[in-house]
Amino acid sequence: MWGGIFVSNVTRVERKFYVFLELKQQGRAVWGIYNTTDSNNNQSVNCLCTISGSLPRKKGAFLDLSKESVVMNRSVSYAVCDLVSRLNLHYLTKDSVDYITGKWYAGTDIPGRQHPVEGDADGSLVLQRISGQMVWNADQYFSNLDKIIKRGAEDGQHALIADDVATASEREKRLLRLLQTVTGRKIID
Repeated sequence: MWGGIFVSNVTRVERKFYVFLELKQQGRAVWGIYNTTDSNNNQSVNCLCTISGSLPRKKGAFLDLSKESVVMNRSVSYAVCDLVSRLNLHYLTKDSVDYITGKWYAGTDIPGRQHPVEGDADGSLVLQRISGQMVWNADQYFSNLDKIIKRGAEDGQHALIADDVATASEREKRLLRLLQTVTGRKIID
């Protein structure tokens, strides 16, 4: 389980939410669930969505995940549930603590979008691994889980190889500093 901050740049006013991400892996298959909320409690849900993807064939620290479905949307005005289409994540580590920085992309055209250039991210996220325990049973939300696992079994077991935090880009360093304000843990200067 990972916890951190989800940043939306869709409108001219930057919005921040708490985000929790629970991932499972078998072979190259990766699936899970994420929750964006106004609370730092993973069981306080505004938006709960399923995601899946495959580990890259080459060793590296980047992972792309696509939203499968919206499981729960407790707030009609909580547009982030419907907007997110894809996550591009970078796995980092420092002093045996794991972090993820990433970008998220919308699947639809958004009127008044701040980033009109195609390919630009609509927001970002930064997470820290907080537990090996899962709160949600993500498997129950995947009717096609057998297909996801079968597709990921073709090349056997793989692992993402974390990059050192020192290799983070300037954008990622800003995100890690933002996470520092929440965790109180010094991650980067």
